[in-house]
Amino acid sequence: QLGVYVENKGNCTIVACKINNHPNTAITVSDSEITVLDSEISKNDGNGILALNSSVLNLESSKFHSNNMPHIAGKTSCKLTANHCDFSDGKSIYMLDQSEVNLTYCKILDGTGVQVEVTDQTKLTMANCVIRKSTGNAVKASRNSTVHISDSQIAEHRLPQIVINDSSLIFRNSELIDGERNGFIIENHSEAHIQDSFISKHRYPQLWIDKNSTVELKMTQVTEGKESDIYVQNNSSVYGDQCII
Repeated sequence: QLGVYVENKGNCTIVACKINNHPNTAITVSDSEITVLDSEISKNDGNGILALNSSVLNLESSKFHSNNMPHIAGKTSCKLTANHCDFSDGKSIYMLDQSEVNLTYCKILDGTGVQVEVTDQTKLTMANCVIRKSTGNAVKASRNSTVHISDSQIAEHRLPQIVINDSSLIFRNSELIDGERNGFIIENHSEAHIQDSFISKHRYPQLWIDKNSTVELKMTQVTEGKESDIYVQNNSSVYGDQCII
């Protein structure tokens, strides 16, 4: 069933290994810590890693692909830190219930479904990352979660690329381009600050702001939209400062 199981404040380090072809999750961690270095976790019928109950995941220079469930899933105050990791062919990361996700220099490519999803007061931070080519959304946040994206590129998703629902977003010095639908959907009492960024070439309105939400645009370019660049409705507001639209 499982490849590795760690529980009750255990600690496991996996270096230069391949963990694959399990009929369930490759690695399950409960109330414990795991470190994965220079390894590959792929082709499992469940998750690549399932984290529960205040577990800590440290991933470095590793590859996750072709798992049938999210490569990384975490619930109940878990913390994920991934640096220089590659995620492809599947749903990459799903974290919920007051968890934390920190991604740096990661590539998330060719996904099926939502690439990175956080919900229930979870915090997502991404820096120097690339997210491209998914059949779903690139980033989705809901239920009072927070998202901070900087120095990153997000492109070529079939569904709206970034969806913020009842949550908050900071998007800085990044590119959001070539989406088949919207660039951003900011809705349901959400707030977004978008600064020093480039938003371009979406088939539907590039920023869709709806249902009592507020967006602040600062020193940002919004160009080459197929429909409107900014669409605002239902008691929502947008403020622009030194932008090119």
